[in-house]
Amino acid sequence: MKAIIVACVLLEHNQKYLLVQQARSRRQPGKWGPPGGKPEHAQGETILEAARRETFEEAGLEVALTGFVGLVRSAHREEPNLFVCLAGRLQDQNQFDNLKLRAGEISAARWLTIEEIEAGTLPLRSEALAVLFRRCHEGQIYPLEVLQHEPLDPI
Repeated sequence: MKAIIVACVLLEHNQKYLLVQQARSRRQPGKWGPPGGKPEHAQGETILEAARRETFEEAGLEVALTGFVGLVRSAHREEPNLFVCLAGRLQDQNQFDNLKLRAGEISAARWLTIEEIEAGTLPLRSEALAVLFRRCHEGQIYPLEVLQHEPLDPI
């Protein structure tokens, strides 16, 4: 079994969290989760860089990462996703209402309270993500330094 790393951002603004809906062309069409995607390993992209890039590409938002929240493994039997969940905040607070969704990848986006997430207002990509949103909401966030990576081998 091979897991697919997905770097994602639990982006909080005014006690609400951004969730994006997977487009019909994606792996889990119609499901909701934090913005994120796979690191571009061939270019030497780190998980942190991928989380920032994917949030910008999917929602048009520039974020500052504030910590590591946890890992979630999806329920796929073959090639499950391993979500590396990072806490984040908007770099520019005025971006809140200025979402620019990436056509073909993201169908919609919504800002939800922790209560709305836990109540199942939207079908999540993985139910375990709700637990990490709760951890983030309660401030159970680890320093980014807990994530380490080795430099790429020279070619």
